Amino acid sequence: MKLEFTKMEGLGNDYIYVDAERFAQLSRVVADGDRPEAEIAPGGNRASDGGNRSVESLLSRVVADGDRPEAEIAPGGNRASDGGNRSVESLLSRVVADGDRPEAEIAPGGNRASDGGNRSVESLLSRVATLLSDRHFGIGSDGLVLIGRSSVADFSMRMFNADGSEGMMCGNAARCIGKYVYDNGLTDSTEITLETRSGIKRLSLHLGTDGSVESVSVDMGTAEIVQQDLELEAGGLHFRGIVVNVGNPHFVILCDEAEDVELERIGPLIEQHPIFPGRTNVEFVSLSEAKDTIRMRVWERGSGITLACGTGACATAAALVGTGVVSSPCAVVMDGGTLTISCSPAGAILMTGPARTVFRGTVEI
Repeated sequence: MKLEFTKMEGLGNDYIYVDAERFAQLSRVVADGDRPEAEIAPGGNRASDGGNRSVESLLSRVVADGDRPEAEIAPGGNRASDGGNRSVESLLSRVVADGDRPEAEIAPGGNRASDGGNRSVESLLSRVATLLSDRHFGIGSDGLVLIGRSSVADFSMRMFNADGSEGMMCGNAARCIGKYVYDNGLTDSTEITLETRSGIKRLSLHLGTDGSVESVSVDMGTAEIVQQDLELEAGGLHFRGIVVNVGNPHFVILCDEAEDVELERIGPLIEQHPIFPGRTNVEFVSLSEAKDTIRMRVWERGSGITLACGTGACATAAALVGTGVVSSPCAVVMDGGTLTISCSPAGAILMTGPARTVFRGTVEI
């Protein structure tokens, strides 16, 4: 089947974006012999799927008639045909719901993959993310992001890292979603809300001279300083840092020079250190002469070295502003570019940075 996608980046942190609502709009759900057709309204309005199913159910239902569906999704959000009776999850993972043993065949780049016939839809989505994120045999990205509607916000997001694990939140992805929904006509508002696994985020969209979104400010909520001074050993070296939660976990390590850190070797050792049972993101940071500028390099949980990390920048700023090391607002300089982070005395964080569409395309899965 052909899957339409948009690849976007925020400071080099790139993800594959799939509009789940477009899939829902094209899908007919088979359930108890009733085949209602979903109608999803653009602009963040509520969606109707025949009166008895939520958008979330549309995103999680599988084919109930044993078919192996194929779909053609048109670029730019145009209409496409999926055979008239398939659900979103079946499009993504080719699941056959013939009882309780789903099967899937996923073949990006001409390669075939099998889930052994007994994995859940969630694991299949994780596998799709892994396959498409591969920079040699897939599209190449830091992960996969599904954009959908929400009953509690204007839009919702689910993100899967390059290793297939599902993340709680990604600040760079949130900014790109803001650009995606506005530039594609899914909303005409420059103030929107986004449901994530770590809560609802508020986005302010800043337009460029061409009328498209140029940058986005995200209200990231409040940072929690979990532990002020944590010491651990990794790779024969001792590290001391600050544990911060901004909807996902971070270990912020202040060092003399971030450039000198063997991030490829040390990063995974700290990410998977036993002291972090759920693993953690790792930031190595150093200070510049200016009191409002931080240099940061990041090892992301589930993705490895990335050029930028929005939540990592927020966690770093919260840790250093909270201890009086830097002032707010501050610039967090990463390999992919710079984010501006503001931290209030109460710990509220506002992140501002660019978002860019790299390309749109179609991939066979």
